Amino acid sequence: MTQRITLTIPGPPVAKGRPRMTRAGRAYTPAKTRAAEGYLRHAISAQAGQPLLDGPLSVTVLAMLPIPASWSATKRKDAAAGIVRPTGKPDADNLAKSICDAANGLLWKDDGQIVSLTASKTYSERPGWFLVVEQQA
Repeated sequence: MTQRITLTIPGPPVAKGRPRMTRAGRAYTPAKTRAAEGYLRHAISAQAGQPLLDGPLSVTVLAMLPIPASWSATKRKDAAAGIVRPTGKPDADNLAKSICDAANGLLWKDDGQIVSLTASKTYSERPGWFLVVEQQA
């Protein structure tokens, strides 16, 4: 039987930041990334409520980014309609990495189980995440 989990998480998506190094040579995760992953873990655990998925997984991530307030009304309208798409930062792969790492131990044992990953980003008046996870047969 194929299992399917669909989650919607409100709040502006934050991409996974690259590890930083101290002067002593120790690697650490930037505070913004840690805070964003903590928020995602909390939101995922509040919605998950089932045993961890096992085996190969297919994951679809949609990051709905906030529309910049500085844009004209016309450009904001076009962005909300999907005519203007986010082609700059953050990168779709770093957004996917952020939510996939946050879901480790909550939806699946390890993100190494993901055999198919689709990540996309769009603008939205209600920023957030949309995540679909399907267990492969």
